[in-house]
Amino acid sequence: WRGASREKVRLNSELERAAKAMEKYKEGVRAVVRACDKADGLTPIPHHCFDEEGECHEKDIFCAVCGDPESTDNNDILLCDGECCRAY
Repeated sequence: WRGASREKVRLNSELERAAKAMEKYKEGVRAVVRACDKADGLTPIPHHCFDEEGECHEKDIFCAVCGDPESTDNNDILLCDGECCRAY
């Protein structure tokens, strides 16, 4: 064996660590989806800002929650691809 079993243990622990990290990120995505589902009353991007292909210029994008049009590396704006026409 010459230490081969120890190498397998290291790989298993790395897989477990990666699985935990993925679960953490999945829960973050689920939280965002829940927030989007509760979007009643939040300001959508006006329909006139969209062209015929459904695209809108970045100057017309703003957060539906806080109204801020700026995003940063630590606070991205997420666009909904659904019919709500909102950004978060």
